[in-house]
Amino acid sequence: MQVSVRKLAHDGRGPKKASVREDGDRYRRLVERLPNFICEVRAGRIAYVNPAGLGLLRAETESALLGRPFADLISPEFALILDDGMADWLAESAPLPLRFRRLDGSFADVEAKAVAADNDGDESVIVIARDISNLKHAALAVVDQESFLHAILDNLAEGIVTVAEDGCVLTANAAACRMFRASAEDLAGLPFVELVGSAADRLGHARPCAPAMIAASQGTAPRRDGTPVRVEPAGRSAGRWVG
Repeated sequence: MQVSVRKLAHDGRGPKKASVREDGDRYRRLVERLPNFICEVRAGRIAYVNPAGLGLLRAETESALLGRPFADLISPEFALILDDGMADWLAESAPLPLRFRRLDGSFADVEAKAVAADNDGDESVIVIARDISNLKHAALAVVDQESFLHAILDNLAEGIVTVAEDGCVLTANAAACRMFRASAEDLAGLPFVELVGSAADRLGHARPCAPAMIAASQGTAPRRDGTPVRVEPAGRSAGRWVG
């Protein structure tokens, strides 16, 4: 059912005027307590913003936003979403990643969805958004940390191969690639037994688990071209075996 935030709060017509007004007041209180950004846009301009929305946009009062074009809140790189008014956005079934421009000039990364609203024939849209700035920053920090660790591993003189519990290679650093004379892509997914040659024979079964495989791998192993290379097991780290 299409609704308007303002209408829920103020519609009191008909024989059930008191009941409708009470329902509207309850909905208004609910909207004002929600942690998500909620904004009513009427004819392209802001008609309502809940307290969470004011906080997200760093607006001291609702009056600082009322009447402003909603397009002013959209960061320029996402402006295309409003090229056809809000029709294209309304057609999207899932929330879209956007960036809001706050009143102080800073930006907030959000996931936002637009929903058509019934407001006595007026063009009205409810925008619901969730602040994902912290999540995005955390994801970028993880990527940066992974890149940092990969850079360290790729500059070590020792060859390091991480092996999953099923005995298959997960990753290989640059030294390991040179050692086995193969690319990281060629090594990834290979059974570790293929890198350590006769270790499987010493264990007596065809697909040994990673701990047993690495324990038996000390000695020499064949490179991809068949020449031997010295290998030694190094143990376990974060659920992965390193050889």
